[in-house]
Amino acid sequence: MYYNKQESLSTALHKEEKCLSRELEWLLDTQLEPTLQLIKEHLEKAREVRVAASEVDTPVNTLALSSTNSDALKGFVKISGFQLRRADLQIRLPGFNKGHLFQCSLQPTKPYTLEQIQTSYNYLELAWEELEFGRFPRYKDAVKNHLESILDLINKGIESLNRLDEEKLFPNRVCDPKMFQPELPSDIVVQFYIKGSAVVANALIIQLHQSMPSSTGILRKKNTHKINEFKGMYAEITGEITVETHCPSLAIALNGLTQAANTCHEFLTKLSMFE
Repeated sequence: MYYNKQESLSTALHKEEKCLSRELEWLLDTQLEPTLQLIKEHLEKAREVRVAASEVDTPVNTLALSSTNSDALKGFVKISGFQLRRADLQIRLPGFNKGHLFQCSLQPTKPYTLEQIQTSYNYLELAWEELEFGRFPRYKDAVKNHLESILDLINKGIESLNRLDEEKLFPNRVCDPKMFQPELPSDIVVQFYIKGSAVVANALIIQLHQSMPSSTGILRKKNTHKINEFKGMYAEITGEITVETHCPSLAIALNGLTQAANTCHEFLTKLSMFE
């Protein structure tokens, strides 16, 4: 009797294993190719923005910079691919330029590279190549490894747009003042970066000191200005304004990457049922 129960249990387990094997075979034979094609379609949407931006006759994105709360920084920027082709800015901040309006333009002959976009595109291309030229043997572990590799590249592309690398901003790195016309004065820093699907313009008013400013005295009791080491001196940030503007091409690229990542994740979740 004990033997019969064990035999029945073994038979049931064997049938279940055969059933799971058939389901996995069906998943790999009928669902993998459509899934890979869908991932490629999502990446194509993001990739087309990059490819189109490299064509000479393709119009660039012209984006207005403004804030409903302040006129301290306004103007427009022109984006093409991962380069800022032009920026016309109007800056008015207390303690800078005697309170007068300061206007400057990024010289079109010296495009400003937005490294976050460039890095994201690099990861996008690696994921695309993995899909286009990579082999997908029809067994679970190989498919799982390939999709996890592609998903990792896509997620890094998304992270590049969403995460700001502080090492590439003031005071660790600043844009060349000579890129602007007129050349930026020594007491202002202008920088640009990406925040998701937005282009961000940031202006900092700085006061340079040979030594660390004293925190004592009546005038400095309420001083909360941030101080950074900068070019062998101490830069005290006395004013700052940040304005961001939505970029349609970035929104398309980010959406394509996100949809591709979701499709990868969904198929990997299905595969995990056969662990």
